[in-house]
Parts: sequence; structure tokens; C-alpha cells
Amino acid sequence: MARYPEVSSFIMIDLSSEESRDVYNELQLWSGALINELDTRDIEVDATPASTVLAVVTVTDIGAPFAGNIAFSTGESKFKGYNGTAWQDLN
Repeated sequence: MARYPEVSSFIMIDLSSEESRDVYNELQLWSGALINELDTRDIEVDATPASTVLAVVTVTDIGAPFAGNIAFSTGESKFKGYNGTAWQDLN
């Protein structure tokens, strides 16, 4: 997972006034929420399978395949991959 920078690691402001402290605190809250959102998205993306393996009787059952599709043909008991123009046996 990526490590995102926090506000305090790259922003330098004068915190002598109450207004600047309030702005800094708001930035910290906002950046913390953003980092949390990005971390959550990263976890979701990392947990998503790279591809789905379709199970079909024949690969012609797949109407509009796209390059990279993987299917298990139960009629042939073989895994097949679509290269953009044709289905190729993978085993």
C-alpha cells in the first residue's frame, strides 16, 4: 500500500496566531480524511481480482470477448484465453 504524505511533513507555516493554528488544524483534518479515503481505495483495489475466469460450455457462448478474457470450457475441460482475435488453449 502507498504511503501518502501528511500535512506536517511538507508545509511550513507560522503558528503564532490563532487563525493560522485553526487553518493548520483544518488542513490536518482534511489531509487525514483524504489519506484515509485513499488507503481505503487502495485496499479495495488490492482485494479486487485481476480477472474473472468465466465457466462456459464452449467459448463461443461468450458474445463479445475482449483481449485478456479467460474462460474454462467445460465442454473441452480446458482453460482458454482470448488474445483479441481468437481463443487460445492455456493448458
